[in-house]
Amino acid sequence: MNPGLAKAWTVDDAAERLARQGFFLEVMRYVYDQVSTFLQEISMRMNALAAILSLSTACLLVTSGCGPEEQEAETAVSNGSVQQAATNLCGAGYRLIDTYPMKNNKGAVKGHYNLYYNGTRNCGVAECYTNCGVKMNRTVSIRVSSTSGSWDDFDFGQFTTYAGPVYSKPSAGKCLDLSAGFGVENSVASVDVLRVHCD
Repeated sequence: MNPGLAKAWTVDDAAERLARQGFFLEVMRYVYDQVSTFLQEISMRMNALAAILSLSTACLLVTSGCGPEEQEAETAVSNGSVQQAATNLCGAGYRLIDTYPMKNNKGAVKGHYNLYYNGTRNCGVAECYTNCGVKMNRTVSIRVSSTSGSWDDFDFGQFTTYAGPVYSKPSAGKCLDLSAGFGVENSVASVDVLRVHCD
């Protein structure tokens, strides 16, 4: 065999093997990213389920405020005043950049996750749309998207109008995960979004 041809074949073979290894690494990176995103979503769903179970348990422990009349009650609190209060809660310099509806299992909007930004951090407030003024379990959370599964900030309790504010870690140029829920007994409204506002 011609030594020159043998050498050329060896170099080409090595290059092909490296190319295959590079392709394999790209595939593995893609699979890793997909699995990480899936696990983040599962984590958010588990948190939402835990909140729903907590809401149901809380209603079993109290003697009032969980009936159908309270679930559908409307008060004189206007959406405008609620939004203004939420804006003030985030603090000076925060401006509203997005709103996500919180729907129950019938698709009815019961609240909104309002997202604010001040140029460095994001702030989230979960506000009532119906049942304003009715004390019920309300929860809101926020984080910079990652594989850790833990929230940057979280608020949960029995509130009459909104949950929050909650604040992200410095988030310029980073994606966000958001979650919120309101509810009493079998009437729960929630929203869960992954990897939004990445720019």
